[in-house]
Amino acid sequence: MLREAHPLGNSNSKRGNMISMYSYTLDAVERMSQNQDVESLIEVLSSESELDVRVSAAEKLGKLGDERALVPLVAAVRDTYIPVHEAVVEAVAQFGEKAVTLLAASLFDEEMQQDYPYDSWKLIAALARIGGPQVADALISNIDSDSCYGLIHSVNALGTIGDPRAIPSLIDVLKIDNRDTRQAAATALGEINDIRAIEPLINAYHEGIPYTEDCIISAIEAISDNNKLDNELLDKVNLILKNWYDQRARLAELNRNRNPELDDW
Repeated sequence: MLREAHPLGNSNSKRGNMISMYSYTLDAVERMSQNQDVESLIEVLSSESELDVRVSAAEKLGKLGDERALVPLVAAVRDTYIPVHEAVVEAVAQFGEKAVTLLAASLFDEEMQQDYPYDSWKLIAALARIGGPQVADALISNIDSDSCYGLIHSVNALGTIGDPRAIPSLIDVLKIDNRDTRQAAATALGEINDIRAIEPLINAYHEGIPYTEDCIISAIEAISDNNKLDNELLDKVNLILKNWYDQRARLAELNRNRNPELDDW
């Protein structure tokens, strides 16, 4: 049931919505769910109740599937507390494509990009949880934009979704002279498993950015193992893989010579 109200009533929060100062209980949330009291559950979600209570409210709203909850749930995706965020993502995902437009709009919102740029990964996580062509379109638009936020998270999500339409954009990301973005792009390309990515991956390998070779080689192997390559491309793949494994063998031998007790790696 409802516990004692805070004397200050409502106050503004950094999440951008009005936060109730009331504190609720799990029993109260259960009764609201049984009564399909969506408005009260929304109030609990934005209250200062304990985390498990707010998590429960998010879960109940997702199961009820009432569209009145969609806007508040999307707003709550950016919640500071990870348990609440994760529960909200699951709830939003149950609305499917109905939630995608709202999530994408939040991702591209100018105020969010300026004031809360690190929240982008939370919105991308919710989009990735839904998946599908509409989500892929939004994420491709994000990594193609001049003011991309959450680039690596968008790239990772596109790899998980596996939409081949992302290949050209991911190849562009692969060309960025940055270790982390190149690792993410190579991994995503390997997950999508499209033969068009092999030549760009080979080119990226030859550029020799440190600590990216493992991801690139793994992607090349994954794609070549699951696709039929023409002879010319197959020769290129075999050559780069031979060079890679020869190099690793030489390094392993050097390490053994320095320390004979080391196991082979």
